[in-house]
Order: sequence, then structure tokens, then C-alpha cells
Amino acid sequence: MGEDSRSLYACLIYRQDCERNREVSRYLAAGLDVKEQVVVVISGPLQKSFCAALQSQGLKTSEAEQSGHLLFASPEGLGLVTASSVADAVNCLAAVGRKAMAQGFRGVRIYWEMSGAMLEKDLAWLQECLAGCDRLAATTDISLLCGYDRQQVPGSLLIEVLGLYPLLIHRGKRIANSHYLLSDAKSAPSSGSFFRAPDENTGSHREKRNKRPYRRGQVLDAIFSAAPIGLWVLNKEQRMVFTNQNFCLATGVSEEQFLQAPHYSMVMSADEAVECMLSDAEAFRADGPVESEELISSVDGDQHIFRIVKTKVVNEEQDVEGLLGLAIDITEQKEAERRLRHSEARFRDIALSIGDFIWELDADGRFIYCSDKVEEMLGFAAPELLGKCFFDVITGRKAKDLERLICDSETPKEAFRNLQGWALDKEGQWHFLRISGVPIFTEEGICQGFRGVTEDVTRQKQAESGVKRALIQAEQARDQIDSIIKSTADGFIVTDPRNHHIELINDSAREFLQGGPQSLVGQPVAYVVEDEGLLRQVQEIYSEHAPPLLQTDIRLSKSTAAKGRIVQARTSLMRNKQGRVNGALTVLRDVTRERELDRMKAEFMSMAAHELRTPLTAILGYSELCLNPEEFGGFNGAQQKEFIAEINDKAEVLAKLVNDLLDISRLEAGKPLPLNIEKVAIEPMLTKLVKRYRLLAPKHLFEVDLSGDLPEFVPADGERLEQVLENLFSNAVKYSLEGSLIRVGGERVNGYCQISVIDQGIGMTSEQEDRVFDKYYRADCSDTAARGIGLGMSIAREIVEQHGGAIWLESATGVGTRVTFTVPLKR
Repeated sequence: MGEDSRSLYACLIYRQDCERNREVSRYLAAGLDVKEQVVVVISGPLQKSFCAALQSQGLKTSEAEQSGHLLFASPEGLGLVTASSVADAVNCLAAVGRKAMAQGFRGVRIYWEMSGAMLEKDLAWLQECLAGCDRLAATTDISLLCGYDRQQVPGSLLIEVLGLYPLLIHRGKRIANSHYLLSDAKSAPSSGSFFRAPDENTGSHREKRNKRPYRRGQVLDAIFSAAPIGLWVLNKEQRMVFTNQNFCLATGVSEEQFLQAPHYSMVMSADEAVECMLSDAEAFRADGPVESEELISSVDGDQHIFRIVKTKVVNEEQDVEGLLGLAIDITEQKEAERRLRHSEARFRDIALSIGDFIWELDADGRFIYCSDKVEEMLGFAAPELLGKCFFDVITGRKAKDLERLICDSETPKEAFRNLQGWALDKEGQWHFLRISGVPIFTEEGICQGFRGVTEDVTRQKQAESGVKRALIQAEQARDQIDSIIKSTADGFIVTDPRNHHIELINDSAREFLQGGPQSLVGQPVAYVVEDEGLLRQVQEIYSEHAPPLLQTDIRLSKSTAAKGRIVQARTSLMRNKQGRVNGALTVLRDVTRERELDRMKAEFMSMAAHELRTPLTAILGYSELCLNPEEFGGFNGAQQKEFIAEINDKAEVLAKLVNDLLDISRLEAGKPLPLNIEKVAIEPMLTKLVKRYRLLAPKHLFEVDLSGDLPEFVPADGERLEQVLENLFSNAVKYSLEGSLIRVGGERVNGYCQISVIDQGIGMTSEQEDRVFDKYYRADCSDTAARGIGLGMSIAREIVEQHGGAIWLESATGVGTRVTFTVPLKR
């Protein structure tokens, strides 16, 4: 360390921790650079956070601690707080220096945070301690920097402390302390040597001759009195020698008090005095004016912000005679600046927080300002758009509209809102923009541009298009549903849950219930429904324990058209998306045919059982006669042969009935009847059947009428074709009177072999004729009707159609019936 730096000890005054951290890290780094040991004396609980703060300033604290170059110690640990005397306290610091020198360090550099117990020490004790440190530095290489936090240290204490240090560090500046009282100013080192900069001449006092004492004159008094700002003058001993009325009003201290006080700090508030003293010290050492801003409380308690300007007053020999100070009240200016900053911050926050980008155009429509949001919206950085025309960004007709609004001299300059148009972003993607703006006028009423906002509404546009499409689709779906509801054969009735009034009814339901052409919507359901069961069902569906579906059959007899019809009514609840009941739906379906089929099936089962039992009874009876002839007196051979023939006939009837049941079962399962197609001689088959039925029904007359072009062979399943003819002959015999003629005809017609069986029987009605081919249908179900189970004609149609032919019937009541079928000659 240089000779001037041995007596180096300084005072750091700070308001923010970041200011302290910056200065202390510079101070310690300077020591580490010259191989000195650096010691931080700070309260134990604060050491960890302070170490981290120094590290954030670039100081390698971890490496320095590990190598022993950096030590953290508390005032209590070093014995500074518990020392019984000033000498003991100084010896504690001396011991740190001796230990460092013994370890080979070139010196010790100490930072001492003045807080806690140290601030409770007597000022005289602290003054002696620092004087001892000065003497210690003269013989050892020890440097000392003491830190004071303006937020914690009272202003009154700082006033006294300022006189104890030869060097001050304040607001990043290092200045010789003009308030230093312990030694002559020539012993105060310069700021440069404190931070290891090259030594500077601190400007030792020169012998001055022919000095003229500071004098006030009439001109100066007049200037001071008339000045609209606060003015004051300090002599070189820093005693107030002049102040004007404005400064007195600003500080709340009279001129007499200022001039009589040995130092202005004795009559001003301590905090304000400290600020003045610090700036005084800087001004006495500065080469020119020193400016600062200080907060000064007035007599009424209001605080005002002053711009303080201080400059040295020199005599003709350029010797410093004192300081001239100016205090300019800038409270209103600061408030205006604060409001402006607040307004700018608010504008900036709004501009950044909203999704729109804010812009300003000149009179030619060129961007002179764009917020950064434009980059998110269109991909262009704000500077890229400056100087470009807005209507070059927008495309199509809307660009012309925008240009006319902004640039056309004949168009009134008015605010516009929600001008919409498409724009291409930097990547070539389309965006739909919504633009609003207001004109900017000078005081003379001349429009100098527009400012406004632009919003990207592409998603809304797409959503609107989607909504429109959805609405169109919904309307189409509604129309489709309406069409379905109107055109369906089932009736629909929707009733409300409160009063059971009709909310919807379609045409089919009107037809079923004969509601008439008048509107039934809004009417009670009882208005159109007379069936008590259905009315009860519509009401009971809302009960708590009702099943999800109620149904009943009602017989319509209100009109001739609906007379005898059976309608099934199925009622269920309707629920919305939230699961709440919002009505009941009743579906009416004509089940007349289904119920008739059910009846026919029931009759079929009864008839089938009867038809099966009759031949079985005969078979059992004759077989018993054959098995036990002795019980009946015995039978000759002819009788036994007759019994066996009867058994055989009944077995054939039973086999035919079983085959019909098997065939209808196969058809019910959706399976086709098996066909074995071969060449079938049609004429011999017809001749054989006629011959057989002449024996079975000798009281009927049979005639065969075959044309000359009847094909010799047809491709068919012979057994199935014979089954069809068997059924037709059987029906003709059953439903014809004895002695009537049954005629069989055959001919070739358009590539088909056409066979007809014509009887002169009882005939059929048109209704019977329409249903004769239905399964289980029997035209006459009375007890006196001919035997049969109602399957023959339906099976015959299936056989013919599977061959590729057709079968039809012509009949008249009391005249007879003609059944015709065709079989194709080629497969």
C-alpha cells in the first residue's frame, strides 16, 4: 500500500442495499487484486445474504473464503462491542492486521457495517476509536470503510458522523470530506488512492495573501431579494452568511436563525441537513456546479422537491471563499412528470395487455408509431412498418375505403369504427382485421393524421362462419326432422309436463285421432284423446316410480276410415342436456296388422294341433286294431290290408303337414327353401296328379287342357313343383261342390311354362283375395270350414318365386277361382 493510503478510512452513506453492494464489492475487489486480506464486519444474521449480494456483483466470495482471502466476522466476534475501552477495540482491529501480515498478506482491508449495537455507542467513544484507527493505519497496512444505512441511522447521528471521516462515498461518488474535524485537511486522502487509482494531489492549502473577507453589496442584495428562487451563501467555514426570503420560506427557518447558527445543521431538520452537508462536500471539491434533488419540508408540513444547484465562490486569486446555493421548487414539475410517467406506463400496460395493436399515422397514411403487438398479429416488427402506408397492408376494396378516409382531402376527417378487411401477414397467412381510428387535429384545426387500434378478429370471423354453417345445418336438420315427423306413418304427440298441453302433433297423429284441420298446439291432450287408458298413461309417466316407457293398445272407432284399427301408444319422458324433464312424447303406431297376425298365429297353433291330432288318432286307432285283432273278434286279410292303407294315407297327411311346418320355419328364419333343379317332364306330372285326384275325389270332374306348344321339360325341382300343384288341387277340391268341374291348363307364354288350376267353387272376396298368400291366413275360419292350417299358398308362392316365376289368383264369390303360376324355361 502507498504511504498516503495507510491512514485511509472512509464513510459510505447509502439508501439502497444495491448501492452498498456495488461500492463494497469494488472496495474489496481492489484489495484482493493487490494480495490484501479483506474482512467484512457485519452482524451474524446478515452475513449469508450479504455474501450472496457480493457474489451477484461479480465478487468470487466462495473461492476467496476457501483460500482465506475473505473473512466474515461479527462485531461481537471481534470483541468490538464488548471491549472495555477504546484502546481494546483498536487492539482488536490491530490483531486482525497482525494475523493477516503473519499469513503473508500485504495488508488488510476492512468493511465495517455500522448497525445494531455499534450505533448505540457513545459518539465520543466512536470518535476516539476512529482516531485510534487513524494512528493504527500510520504503522500498519490497514484500510477501513464504514457503512451507514440512511434508512436506519438517524439524521442527527449522521450529522455528527460526517465530521469523523476524511473521505465520503455517496451516490457512487468519492469525495474528500469538507466537514472532517479530526485532522487537518491535508491528511485526507483523495478518492483515487482509496480505490487504488493513481495518487492525485489533493490540493493542499497554499499560503494566501491579501485575501479580502467575504462582502455583501447592494447589487447582490437586490439580486438575492428579487430572485424568484431560494438563494443562500456559505463561507469557507460552511457557515451561512446570506439567505433570501424564498429559501427561508422553503425551509421554514428564518434568516436570523440561519445567520446566527454556527452551522445550518443546528437549525434545519437533521435529515435535510445531512443531504445538504453531503452535497456541500461534493460542491467544495467539484470543478463546476453540482446539482441534486432534495426533499424539504415547509412550515405547514408539506414536502416540496427542490432542484439544488451549488457552486464555489472564488475571489480574484481563484481561492475558494464559500458556496452559492440555489433552490428551485420543482414539486409541480415532478408531479407533472410523475403523472406523465404514470400515463405513459398506463398507456404502455394497456397497449401490451390488450390483443390489439395501437398505431398512429401521419396525414399521408404512413405509420409513425406501432405498438409491439403488431409483431404478434402480423409478424412484422414495429420498426418494419414505420413509413409504410396502412392501406398497403389491407387488401381489396377496404384498402380504398381506408385510403379515402385518411388521405382524401374532400372526405371529412371523422372518427371511424369497425372498418373490416383482410390482410396478409409476413408469412403469407390471411388475417381478418377490425380497424377503428380518430383524427388528430392541431390547434388550428388542421388534420395531421390518425391514431387508433386494430384487432385481429380472424377467429371470430371463422367462428361466425362456423355458426352460420351450423345454423344452416341446424335449419336443414330441423326441416329434415319436420319432414320425417310429417311424413312418417307413426303419430307423434309432445305434451308439456305441467298442464299436459300439446306442444307438437304431426299429421299422422291427427289422422289417428281425427283431430281435424284446426291447430291443436296448446290444447289439452284430453281435447283430442278420448281413450281413458291413454290419458292415464300420459299423466302417469311423470310419477316418480313410473318405468321409462309406458304402452297401451287403443281401438279406434271415431271415424269410418279408422274404424276397427288398433293403435299402440308408447309414452316416454323427454329430457334436456342437463337431464331435466321437459315434456313427454307419445308415439302412435298402427298395429292392426300385427295384432291380426298374432291372432292368426294363435289360430294357426290351434289348427295345427288339431290337424296333427286327427291323422295321429287314425293312425293310433288302426294300428291298435292291427296289433290286437283278437280283442275285436279278428280280421281277415282284406280288412287288415285296408287298415294298413288307411295308416299309410294318414301318415302321408302327417308327413305333408310336418314338411309344411319345416318349410315355414325355414322361411321365418330368412332362409330360402332348398331346390334341386333338374329337367322335369311337365305333362306326365300333371296327368299323374289328375289321375290321383280322380281316385281321391271321385265325385269331382277333372279336365286336362294342354296346348300344343307346352314345353316337354322345364328346369325345376320336381318335388317342389309337385308340392305347389298338390296344394292347388287340394284347395280346388276343398272349396268346390261335388259334381263341379276342376280344369287344369298348360301352355308356353313368353319363355315361361304357365300352369292354371280353375275350379267352380265358392270363390273369394276381394279382401280374401288380397290376403290369400299371407302366412297363417285362412279365408274361412269357421268350424264348418275346410281343413288346413293356412300355410299352403304362402309356401307355394315362395317355391314359385324361388324358381324365378310368379303366381297369382283370380276369384269371384259364387263363381270360382283360377290360380295361375309360371316357371321360366331357362335358368
